[in-house]
Parts: sequence; structure tokens; C-alpha cells
Amino acid sequence: MDAGGLDREAAEGEAAGAASSPSQKISYITGKWQIMGLLGRYRDSQGENFRLGAFHDQLIS
Repeated sequence: MDAGGLDREAAEGEAAGAASSPSQKISYITGKWQIMGLLGRYRDSQGENFRLGAFHDQLIS
């Protein structure tokens, strides 16, 4: 638990949540990878004009 940065109660809650819905964690990581890929392409297309806030605005829209 110490290595994960969680106290016992939080660690048990995370473990219970993962056990009750195992695909949630996989979906979260898959979504994160997709967003990071979009971020990389957006950053490349914007060059010196890249602003993270503009990326967030585009992503949400």
C-alpha cells in the first residue's frame, strides 16, 4: 500500500472497485492512450503554436 501511495482504506476501496468491475480499469487506460495519441498528433500539427489549453478545448468540443 505504501508503494501505491494509498492508505489502507483507499487501497481496499480501489481493490473492491476493480474486483466488481474489472473492465473499468482497462477502459480507463485505453481511453488515456487514445487521448495521449490525439495530443501527440495535435502537438505535431500545431508546432510552435501548440497550447495545451487549446487542445483541451478541441477535445471537449
